[in-house]
Amino acid sequence: AGLQWEPGAWNITAEKFLFLGPKEQYSLDSRGYYISVGRQYGDWMPYGVIGEYRTRIDKRIVQQIKATYDVVPENLSEATKPLDDLRQGAIAALLQRDIGQRTQTLGLRWDFRKDADLKLEFQYFTFLSNSTGHMLPDDDTNKPPHAIATAIIMDVVF
Repeated sequence: AGLQWEPGAWNITAEKFLFLGPKEQYSLDSRGYYISVGRQYGDWMPYGVIGEYRTRIDKRIVQQIKATYDVVPENLSEATKPLDDLRQGAIAALLQRDIGQRTQTLGLRWDFRKDADLKLEFQYFTFLSNSTGHMLPDDDTNKPPHAIATAIIMDVVF
C-alpha cells in the first residue's frame, strides 16, 4: 500500500509492504516500509528517505534438510562427503536469509530531461537481526553493525 502527495513543490511518498510466503518448501515472509520527502527547485530535488526491510525464512525447510541425516547419516563415508557439504552449505545459506536493515538516505535528483533524471545518493544502513542486510561483507565472521553506500542512479521513463 502506498501514498503519494505533491503539495506545490513538495513530494511526499510513503509505502508499506507485506509478503507472506506459502509456507511450503523454500518460503520467505518479507515486510518493510519507506517514507520519502523531497522539494523541487527547478530541475533539482533534494530528498531524504527512511525505511526498513525484514525477511524471515520458514525454518521448516531447514528441518527438512536435517531430516535427511536420518536416511544418510553425516560422515557415513568418503563417498557421502559431498552430500554432507551440500547439506551444511544449504543450511548455512538458508539461515543467512533472515535479514533486516534500516536505511537512511540523503539524495539529490537532477531532472535533465522530461523523461530522465540522475540521482546521487548517500545511504546509511543499520543492520538488524545479526545480519548484514543485503550487503555481502568479505569477512562473514565479523559482521559490521552498519554500512555506508554511495550511489549514482539514472531513471528513464519509456
